[in-house]
Amino acid sequence: MSLSRIYGRIPPSFQSIKDDLIKIYGSEGANTKKVLIEQLPKYKLHFQEVNEFNAKYAILKGRPCIFTFYLNEYGWAKFSKFYSDVNTKGKILTKEIFDSYNNIKPDDEGGSHAVVFIRYNSSYMEFLNSWGDNWNKNGFFKLDNLNIFERYKFYDVFWYESDLTLEDKKNWENRNIELIQNNLSKELLFNYPVKCPHCNQISKASQFNGNLAIAVCPLCQKQFVPNIEQLSKTLYLKQV
Repeated sequence: MSLSRIYGRIPPSFQSIKDDLIKIYGSEGANTKKVLIEQLPKYKLHFQEVNEFNAKYAILKGRPCIFTFYLNEYGWAKFSKFYSDVNTKGKILTKEIFDSYNNIKPDDEGGSHAVVFIRYNSSYMEFLNSWGDNWNKNGFFKLDNLNIFERYKFYDVFWYESDLTLEDKKNWENRNIELIQNNLSKELLFNYPVKCPHCNQISKASQFNGNLAIAVCPLCQKQFVPNIEQLSKTLYLKQV
């Protein structure tokens, strides 16, 4: 997602990066900081641990953050119950609801997990999980705040201008010229037909909402990662 913010560069897909990480570290999880230290240099990316305020600031600047959290065995049981129950999945988990699951029995141990913090507003914070589109609402979940977690960390992932190639810099320099001179190309881009992976219906790229991290289908309102080049560029241009 951080690579998606480099204008003109087509990053590897979220799924391909996920598959590569599973090959290296397995599917049972790994130390997040260790993975960042070992893997980010190959993409010329950097990271730093930040607090919630600065994570939200990063979101405003278009940088999704990695979020790690810990729950004990009872916490995981409550978390899983809320996001798997047909009556609550897709909704916003609050501390009040979390604490109301008094008699729940854990069926697993406590532990840590890493997800991607993608956006927030006055009502909730939204995260992208790694458990596939069939989990909760297309793989995303919402919390009203972070007070259900015993401990948590945010990692801001970013690049410096010195990390950019000459081609990257040239693409950025030409960006405004392209926007002025290529109105026809922009119109073609906005009208590009995009098929939603959930409802399989086709809409114009400009009809989708979202950002480089998520796209929202105008028909079924479901969310997905915008890996199609024309869609990701359209969402980018709608924000600038």
